[in-house]
Amino acid sequence: MSIKLPIKFEIFNCWYTLATVYTCLTVSRQIGDNYFGGSNIPWIFGVAFLLAISWLSRGMLQLLKQHVSSEQKSPQ
Repeated sequence: MSIKLPIKFEIFNCWYTLATVYTCLTVSRQIGDNYFGGSNIPWIFGVAFLLAISWLSRGMLQLLKQHVSSEQKSPQ
């Protein structure tokens, strides 16, 4: 039994989004705690980076989805 390709893409998309959120927020909190004496200002920059990464990667993920779906449809 194999998982269909669109489902795999959606799983990858969710994983990518959650990993990006976790990484941006965790790194910004650690920078605030370790280098800025517990300041929340780096957290604000982390949220800005999170939004920028998510917005910029959305187009690339759509291209990947089209590429994957076109490979699945083409006969080999």
